[in-house]
Amino acid sequence: SFAYQPIDVPQDYFFFQVAIKGLTGGHSGDDINKNRANANKLLNRFLTQLQDKYDFYLCSIDGGNLHNAIPREACALCAVPMKDKENVRIDMNIYTAEIENEFSVTEPNLRTELGSESPVAQAIDREVVKNLLKSVYAVHNGVYAWSQDMPGLVETSSNLASIKMREDEQGAYIEINTSQRSSKEPSKHHLKWVVEQALALA
Repeated sequence: SFAYQPIDVPQDYFFFQVAIKGLTGGHSGDDINKNRANANKLLNRFLTQLQDKYDFYLCSIDGGNLHNAIPREACALCAVPMKDKENVRIDMNIYTAEIENEFSVTEPNLRTELGSESPVAQAIDREVVKNLLKSVYAVHNGVYAWSQDMPGLVETSSNLASIKMREDEQGAYIEINTSQRSSKEPSKHHLKWVVEQALALA
């Protein structure tokens, strides 16, 4: 989980929602070997590009639901300076073409959406956003190891299941949920540590 403090968004910024939709999804055990896209990973890739190019604010993020399901949808509310509005649309078109080509076999119904939204007053503090996007980029997702005994059998895997915004009596935070599977117990715990350490760096 990433605790954060809300910060104010400057005036005259372009607010928009970006979404990844229509993915095949599936069960994080039965379907993890099919090279299907993970909506959280695809959304994070695009947000990372935006953060690298613009004066970027992330106001909210939501992706996936069940811990044992490959997430099919993810979305985020963002803001950039008004002067960069059209460039962001161009970036989305380019990115969409890239991932449609990358996942042309497993994700025939993949679609992206970018639409204007009404301004909101606050966003997630920017240091947390930087760390969040870097860690989600780094976290392993998918097959980690194949069985050495049975060709074609997944031995160990991980699923980046959900990214949710939460709030409790201690404040606001973003919760990342992952699940690891393995036919070998030590390998499962090893992969849990691989994931945990990537997140701990942030």
